[in-house]
Amino acid sequence: MSNLLQIIGNAVSHGRGPAISAVGAKHVIIASNLVSCEPGLNTTGIAVDSSTDVLVSANNVRGFVRNIAVLPPLAGKSDRVQIRGNSVDVTGTTGAVAVSVAVSVVHAVVSDNVVTGAAASAAGGSCVSLPGANSSTRVERNNDCW
Repeated sequence: MSNLLQIIGNAVSHGRGPAISAVGAKHVIIASNLVSCEPGLNTTGIAVDSSTDVLVSANNVRGFVRNIAVLPPLAGKSDRVQIRGNSVDVTGTTGAVAVSVAVSVVHAVVSDNVVTGAAASAAGGSCVSLPGANSSTRVERNNDCW
């Protein structure tokens, strides 16, 4: 496991596979990035897998089917993940999920994210998917979905 991963202030216009990914890292910051693709690209904007102590914050993510995702474990499960204050646009992307956190993540907070296009264009999708959320270890709050 890498001891520190910071992905900050990038502009990624994307074609294939996850635009930004953190796999097997400890102490991760993914912040202030602009990540975009043509609406409906069947991939992930920001992907986190098998990482611990993760902050995904203040990113602007546009056009992906999975925009910000903490994935089920490949090499080990993720823990202590915070997804806060991101802007996600799912306009024109049928079935899009703005933020998803796998049920295998023990401690997760998803808060203060703004999702646009969810009501009109993401039919069959969701704003925030945090299965198994509870008040002590998996928390979803103050997300705005339009």
